[in-house]
Amino acid sequence: MRSIAIVVLPAFLLMFAGCDSGAGRKMKATNEMPMYGGVPRTSEEQKSDQEFVDNMLSVTSRKKHVAYQQMIEKGWEHFFQKEYGKAMRRFNQAWLIDPEHPAAFFGFGSIMLQTGDRKGFIKWTLISAEKGFANAQNNMGWAYLEGIGVEKDEKKAFEWLLKAANQKHFNAMPSVAKAYHEGMGVPKDEEKAKYWLDLYLAEKEKQDKLNDAEKIFNAGFHHLLSGDPEKAFVFFKEAATEGSANAQNALGLVYEWGYGVDQDLKYSKEWYDLADANEYTGGLISWRKVNAKSLFPESQIVSLKDVIELSRAESSVLRQDIEDLSLEELKKRLKEAREQVSHARSSEK
Repeated sequence: MRSIAIVVLPAFLLMFAGCDSGAGRKMKATNEMPMYGGVPRTSEEQKSDQEFVDNMLSVTSRKKHVAYQQMIEKGWEHFFQKEYGKAMRRFNQAWLIDPEHPAAFFGFGSIMLQTGDRKGFIKWTLISAEKGFANAQNNMGWAYLEGIGVEKDEKKAFEWLLKAANQKHFNAMPSVAKAYHEGMGVPKDEEKAKYWLDLYLAEKEKQDKLNDAEKIFNAGFHHLLSGDPEKAFVFFKEAATEGSANAQNALGLVYEWGYGVDQDLKYSKEWYDLADANEYTGGLISWRKVNAKSLFPESQIVSLKDVIELSRAESSVLRQDIEDLSLEELKKRLKEAREQVSHARSSEK
């Protein structure tokens, strides 16, 4: 499952790269082609591209992987809404940030498939797969199994699926188990089939646990925006201990600002570091780190709540309804939150 990231980038940053810049219809066309259609960028376009990259790095504390991932996630948001032109522009922007990362190439290939270009699908997916991207390796296996853009070849299909499975790709592992069980592209081997099935089930259990942690985090974020930071802190703490990088980063933020908990910059750094170690790539980052005054007028930055309110329109997590939690689970968590908050307040008296 794709992790839920809170994208709070100011909308104007998405306008730096890929804008028409006076180039008219031609520029729009190249924006919607992989790597801008391979057309050499004009000096004006290169300047615009560099401004975009510099600003993206600025708002993500110079973390290239965070800036890159945010553009990738924007691309997938458009992709799943079938807005393929907009998706391509976001993948191109990701490519500008890091031309070697395979995720943008995978995005290119996925759009090619959806728009009926099977050769383009194979071209870009293969580039991504050869760079080691598990999603692309899985799709190459699927392409060879189904004969999508290539001749059917069960042996090649298995080879690609195995590469993806070795990276614990969620869909590839049961496919490899099935291949060993049925002798599809590889000699039958029940022992190996059982190994891959067991590995898949173990990873599924871990993923289910993380999914639950993300739901708890979503409930915490709901309380944060609703003006109950103490209760939000309880939810964040529980989700963070269950492995949610979103919640770990959120704890860093509330400790930094002293929102719902006593300010503690030492704890703030520890939680930020843990979120980074877990490859947190969401947009709800430390606004002090990125110098919020450079993004908004100083008069607007009064508190963390103000920053959150400014980010609400861009926050994809608000699409996650708190009712996604089971009623039983939510009541249990809320009871725990009330008890802990009540105890904390009593201790302060």
